[in-house]
Amino acid sequence: MRRRIPTFYMIVLLALTLTTASSLNAVRCQAPYVKPTVLRPGNVSGVVVLKIYPDDSVGLTGTFEANLEKPRWNVSIPRICINMTSRPVGGKVEQRASGFVEMPEIPDPKVEEALEKMVLDIVAKGSGNENETKWHVNANFSLPETIEVSVELSSYGNVVEKYSDINITLEVTLYYEALNMTKSDVRDIVVAWPILRGLIEAAVIQASDELIDLSIKLEDYTIGPDSATLLFEARVSGNLVEGLRRFIEKSITPSTPVTPPAPMPEIPKEAREVLEAMLSLLETRYAWVEDAEFNMTWDREDGAFVFEGYTVYGGDLGKQYKMVWTTLLRAQLTFMAGKGREDVQKLALEVYDLVTNSEFDVDELTVSMDVNLDEGYAMLNLSGLKIKPKSIPDFLSVVSLASEVMPSNRLTLVVQGSSDAKEMVEVEIPLAAEEYIAEPVAVGGRYRIEWRFKKLGAIDRLKLIKKPNTIGIIDFNYIEVKKTVDGAEYVVEIFTNSSLVEMPTFADDRLEITVSGVEGTLGALNASIPKTLVNGVIVILVDGELVKPSVKLMGESYVVYATYSHSLRKLEIVWSPPDIEITVDRREVDVGGEVEVSGILRVLGNPMAGEKVNIVVDGVRLAETVTDEEGRFSARLKLEKEGEFTVKAVYDFVDQSFESEGVMVKVVLAWYQNPVILGGMAAAIVVAIAVIVILSRRRSF
Repeated sequence: MRRRIPTFYMIVLLALTLTTASSLNAVRCQAPYVKPTVLRPGNVSGVVVLKIYPDDSVGLTGTFEANLEKPRWNVSIPRICINMTSRPVGGKVEQRASGFVEMPEIPDPKVEEALEKMVLDIVAKGSGNENETKWHVNANFSLPETIEVSVELSSYGNVVEKYSDINITLEVTLYYEALNMTKSDVRDIVVAWPILRGLIEAAVIQASDELIDLSIKLEDYTIGPDSATLLFEARVSGNLVEGLRRFIEKSITPSTPVTPPAPMPEIPKEAREVLEAMLSLLETRYAWVEDAEFNMTWDREDGAFVFEGYTVYGGDLGKQYKMVWTTLLRAQLTFMAGKGREDVQKLALEVYDLVTNSEFDVDELTVSMDVNLDEGYAMLNLSGLKIKPKSIPDFLSVVSLASEVMPSNRLTLVVQGSSDAKEMVEVEIPLAAEEYIAEPVAVGGRYRIEWRFKKLGAIDRLKLIKKPNTIGIIDFNYIEVKKTVDGAEYVVEIFTNSSLVEMPTFADDRLEITVSGVEGTLGALNASIPKTLVNGVIVILVDGELVKPSVKLMGESYVVYATYSHSLRKLEIVWSPPDIEITVDRREVDVGGEVEVSGILRVLGNPMAGEKVNIVVDGVRLAETVTDEEGRFSARLKLEKEGEFTVKAVYDFVDQSFESEGVMVKVVLAWYQNPVILGGMAAAIVVAIAVIVILSRRRSF
C-alpha cells in the first residue's frame, strides 16, 4: 500500500483533531458495500424510522448509503470513519468515540518510506465545570533522522469571562541532510526570528481587533554538527472565539488593510456563516466538559490516523447540539441564497424553522459514519436522537415536503408507535385521508407503516392513538413477523427496546432475532405468539443460554416477556415439550409407609429452576414441589391404601400440562396389618386370659 500525506492534510487533520478531541472506543468501520460502477449525486438508499412517543416527541433512526459524485479536482481525499455512542451516567452524558482517517493512495516511494518510519502520538486530557475548562495535551511527531516535534499544551478557559489562556512549549529538531539545510540556514532563522515574531504577533493581534494576545519566544536553540534543536514558548490569551470571528469578518470584507506581513486572503462571503458555525462548536453555552481523554496514533500498516476517546458532559447537551445545528442550518441558507431551486430553499427554511422550534435529547445518541469520496460512497447510521417539535403534524409536514423536493424510491420511511412508562402510541391512516396519503408499502398491524420516500402527500394527517402501556417496555421497537401454516397466516408481534440487527427468521419450533444495545443497559423483549403455533414450553435462549421468560395467555396468543443485558445478542424464542424424569426410592411399601419421589425437569436439555411440579398418584395430585437450580425436585408420599399405583410428575405451563412416564409402586399390608391374623391373635389372647382367670380361681378354692 503506497500512500503519501500532503502537508495541507497534516495541518488540517491535526487542527481538527485537537478542536474536536472532547467529542471523539476504537472499532474499525467496515466498507458498506462494493464500490458502485455508476456514480450519481443524491442516489441515497436506506431506512428512516420515525418513532412517535406519547409526549409528542419523535425518535429518529436512520441508515443511509449514498453513491456520490467524485470530486472534480485532482486531489485525493482521505477516507473518514467515526463511531460515536452517548449514554446517560449519573445525571451526566458520557460520549465515547473512535475511528480513523485513512490517507489516500498516491504512489510516491520517498513518502512511502517516510510513512513507514513516521511516529505520531497525541494524548489530550480535559476537565472542567460550568465556569471553567482545563486541557492538557502532549503530542509527539517524528520522521527519524528528518524532523522531530514535541508539543506540550495547557489551556484554561473561563466561560463567564469568555477568557482563554493557552501555553505551548514546542521543541523542534531539524536534520540538515534530510531537509537539505545547513548550519547557516538555521542561524539565519535564529537571526531573523525577532522580525518574524513581530510580524506574526502583530498580524494576529490586529486581525482580532486586539481581542487575542499572542506572544512567541525562541527560548533556546542548539546548532549541532548534524542537527539543530529549537525550543519555542508561546502564549495565546484573550477572547479567542470572538477574536476568530473578527478575523473571519475581516477576511470576507476587510475594512482596513491588514499589514504586516500581507493582506489576508478573501474568504467567499457564503462561507462566512459556515466558519462561524464551526466556532460555535467551541462555545460552552449549555453543556460543558467535566472529564475527557483523547488518544490518537499513526497506524503505519494501514496508513491511517486512529483515534479513540471519551467525554463526560454536564449541563444540557441537547441544547448545545441545537445551538450548533441551528447555526449550521443558517449557514446553509446563506450559502443557498441566490442559487436557484426555490423548492430546495423552501425546504431549508422549513427545516430551520423546525429545528429552531424543537427541543433535542441526545443522551443516547449513536452515530457511525464512513465517507470515501475517492471511492464515491458515503454511509451514515444514526439512532437515539429524540426531537420534540412544536407539533407532530408540523414535523410530518416537513418530511412530506422533503419527499417532494428530494424524492427517492430507494429510501424507505417508517412511521412507528412507541411508548413511555404509562402510555403507548398506535398509528393509523384515517379513512378520510386515504386518498391524499401515498399508498404504504407495508402496514405492520397497529404500530408500523412503511412508505417509499417519494411524494408522501398528506402524511401529517396520520392518526395517533394513545393507549395504556400493556407491554411493559419503554421506547419499544416494533417488529411484525408472519408465518403460513397449512394455508393459514399467523402473525407474531415483537416489541423490544433493543436495536434490530437482522430481520427475524422463523423455524417450526423457534423464532430467531439478532439485536444490539448499549452495554451496561438492560434489554427487554415482549412477543405475542399465536397459541396454535406453540407445542410445548416457551423459553428464550440468549446467545445459547436459557432465560426463563414470563409467559401469559391473552386471548388466543401467548405473551412472552424477558429481560437481558445489552450487547450484540442472538435471541431465540423456542417452544418444546419438556423432559420430565422421575424415580422412587422403593417400588413396594407397606400401607401408611412413605415413598420418596425425585426427578428432574428440563427443556431442550436445559434445567428449569424454580418451577412447580405436582406429584400425581393415579390421577390424584398428592404433593407439590419446586425445582432447584439444577432442575431437580423431590417429595415424600404417604400411601394409605393397599394396591398398585402409578406415580407421575406433572408440570403445568400456562394452559398446558405435561407429565412424566409413570412409575409403578405397590402398597401391601404387613403381617401385623392383616385383619385375619390380627383377629386370630386377639382371640388367642382372650382365650389365654380366660384360661388364666379360671385356673387362678380353682387354686383359690
